[in-house]
Amino acid sequence: PRSTLFPYTTLFRSFNRYASLNVSSSTISGNQTLGPVGGGGIYNRTPFGFEGGEGVVLSGVTITENTTPYRGGGVLNRRGSLTILSSTITNNDAGEGGGVTSFTTSYLDTQTVVARSIISGNTPQDLSITSGANNFLSGGFNLIGTEFGIILPKFNAIGDQTGVLDP
Repeated sequence: PRSTLFPYTTLFRSFNRYASLNVSSSTISGNQTLGPVGGGGIYNRTPFGFEGGEGVVLSGVTITENTTPYRGGGVLNRRGSLTILSSTITNNDAGEGGGVTSFTTSYLDTQTVVARSIISGNTPQDLSITSGANNFLSGGFNLIGTEFGIILPKFNAIGDQTGVLDP
């Protein structure tokens, strides 16, 4: 069943200031945020480069059917450290960046690493960046759909495929 948490929360929100959070072998699905921030499935705001942790790591996670009228239908990484490993992010919807949005004011405060993952089939785009520099990094072997901003050139590691519209 769908869950709607109002006004600014989703099923999973991460405000890690001095710790790591690892999510593995899980499904995050059917959530909606109505607040002005976004992150229909996951909203991460973790200080990048802090001592004592690695930020948020998603491993073997499926993120699907989450929505927000703002940014990051599946995931919004706002000024934080996010690593996506062997995961699938599809069929999410947002005003911008239906799959994953990386929100930053500079390259140094946000990093989104993607490896061995599928991010495709989200609307209106699969990946987006907001402000600042392109802070997506590829660990290789990704299947990536569409973009908002200049992101796809970052996905040129061994095994990466871009422009795949139907995963």
